[in-house]
Amino acid sequence: MPQVADQSPTAAVRFTLLMTASLAVMAGAVVAPSLPALEQHFSDVPRIDYLSRFIITVPSLFMAILAPFAGYIIDKFGRRKLLIGGVVLYAVAGTSGAIVDSITAILISRAFLGVATAAIMTSVGTLVGDYFSGPTRNRFMGYRNASNNFGGVIYLVLGGVVATVDWRAPFFIYLVSLAVLPLILRYIVEPGPGVHRGSDSAGKPEPIPWLEIGWVYFAAFIFGITFYMIPTQIPFYLIEMGFSDPALSGVGVAASALATATTALFYGRIRRHLAIDTMFIYGFALSAVGFLVMGFAGSLPVLFVGLILFGAGQGSTTANFSIRLLELAPLRVRGRIMGGQATAIMMGFFISPLVSQTIAKASGLSTAFLTAAGLLLVVSVVFVVRGNSRKGDRAHG
Repeated sequence: MPQVADQSPTAAVRFTLLMTASLAVMAGAVVAPSLPALEQHFSDVPRIDYLSRFIITVPSLFMAILAPFAGYIIDKFGRRKLLIGGVVLYAVAGTSGAIVDSITAILISRAFLGVATAAIMTSVGTLVGDYFSGPTRNRFMGYRNASNNFGGVIYLVLGGVVATVDWRAPFFIYLVSLAVLPLILRYIVEPGPGVHRGSDSAGKPEPIPWLEIGWVYFAAFIFGITFYMIPTQIPFYLIEMGFSDPALSGVGVAASALATATTALFYGRIRRHLAIDTMFIYGFALSAVGFLVMGFAGSLPVLFVGLILFGAGQGSTTANFSIRLLELAPLRVRGRIMGGQATAIMMGFFISPLVSQTIAKASGLSTAFLTAAGLLLVVSVVFVVRGNSRKGDRAHG
């Protein structure tokens, strides 16, 4: 098998990985602008107001459930086969919504889209660990997250434009995955066993640090909950503030995503000077400040400042999860560990509206944002404590 991990991946390989990773961002964003028209089309269906919103959240739920199984398949049978199968299923499941004429059938197709996206996310994350190491991996992770956020903005705008033609039209955008497939077939090769510097030794299997991995999963779960509060609650928060123009919510969410993308672009340079735990501390703290500003915002400019601060904090944090887990995971279980990360984040996405809406109904959206700020700040402080504890252990060791 090709020994890819010790080589510098070509520009074509990097481009292919970036394009493939962006498919995960499309999963929910593309069809979001179609929801009002879809709800009207199926207006005779009981509880359509809830069912229409499940079209966005169902893929996240199935991604969370299936990602660990995808990781197991990767470790057992390889990265490339699952990636190819995931992309093909992604195209079929994604476009099915434009063909079927039943809300039940659409929801089933969205479930399969979640399965496909779990395969894609886990495969790409594992391949990045195989293909890159050290500072090169840091830079590429930053580029990947920047590409995903820029892509999210583009896909939202594109979905909105084609939705003005027909509510089914955005579902055809999923066909872009078929344009990525030839690139995967041409440029992505299966890594050979033991090629990475972090691979297990030939003798004793490398132990799995489950406690540290579990903490990273928990931090990723909190990240998922707070991250999804922006697209799901900002439109309603603006209405509470007296701004009913839906374009403003689009601009606000886009501003946050652009701040995330811009910060992610410089992630590799920042990591040259800051340890990964320090990046976690600053990233979660800055995100907390963003929510704090949003919670006390009394005007539109202040709210946008909070959104930008939150986005910048997320850009400093997102890549850390993958990088830290790739450092911790022995090669033999790398796919499963990366699958667990996808589960943690996607489960956070899925329950985010339930958590935030419960708080909002009881005390208002401002309280929900302030609660999120407190939660993020606690995670940042725990990273400080854990970092100091490890320093103390090393000093006494």
